[in-house]
Amino acid sequence: MKTASDNLVKMYVVKFPCPTRGFFGIYLEAIRCIDYAVSNELPFYVDLSESNSLYTDAGRFNGNKNVWDYYYEQPKPLSASVVYSVSKYEGNIDKIWRRSHFQRVYDRAVKHLKYTNDLQQVLDKCKQNFPSSVIGVHIRKTDHGTEVPAIAFASYIELLKKKITQENYQYIFLATDDVTVLQSIEELFPGIKVITNNVTRSGDGTPVHKNENLANKYELGVEAILDAYTLSLCDETILTNSNLSYCSLYMNPVMKYSLLDGFETGKLKMYFRNLFYETRYAMYHNPVFIQWHRRWRYFVKRFQNTGNA
Repeated sequence: MKTASDNLVKMYVVKFPCPTRGFFGIYLEAIRCIDYAVSNELPFYVDLSESNSLYTDAGRFNGNKNVWDYYYEQPKPLSASVVYSVSKYEGNIDKIWRRSHFQRVYDRAVKHLKYTNDLQQVLDKCKQNFPSSVIGVHIRKTDHGTEVPAIAFASYIELLKKKITQENYQYIFLATDDVTVLQSIEELFPGIKVITNNVTRSGDGTPVHKNENLANKYELGVEAILDAYTLSLCDETILTNSNLSYCSLYMNPVMKYSLLDGFETGKLKMYFRNLFYETRYAMYHNPVFIQWHRRWRYFVKRFQNTGNA
């Protein structure tokens, strides 16, 4: 027998803590949750107002602490019936480096996003002025070596030289969080025009997204999106196992790219790693599995509380 609540429109609200994450760590988790919502025909609303992110800039936005609202247009949340996300599961952020995955997530989630007017103007200007014959490279430094195995700087240079020779690229677009990397690329490629966005970079190894002394909270998010978006405009890119690199493929899933992966996995290992993560991704985007998993966690929590009583 149907109840009155069965006729209510449900909305999937994405909520999770993200105090010290980089912008695309936050973005990735939200995208996976949005993918879950769209796949299950639920309207969605991203609410990061309780996260106290390093990008929170309430003073600039009339007290609004919801970081997602700074960059993306979204409808007002429905109050009738709400389903909350559980970010540890629905927002699982293990990377799947497979072209078909990027295309599916783009179709189901990314293309549903709408930038704010101010941000859209920034991106449109970038695209309008962007030249052809560009190879892009993302070189993440600062704390990245503590998160994944470090990649030797020489590996980037060797691959860049090889690609430029093969394809006769006229420009290098460089996305980096480190001032010294920019200086080195300009010195090593004197005959190539190096393009960069005017973004905040670290000169002392301190991660930009963890520097609480920076006052331009909102602009840091714009800069992150702009670098990923610009990478997605390149004819070809050299990416690393970082969130910004990864999300540039969500923005352009057909982009030609090479991956410098610090894990140094061969093709066979990469195949099985992708297969494992894709299977888990599918499981945690299945509403039946999620429902039973939530029940199991609730049961375990009650059992633990009973044992501690």
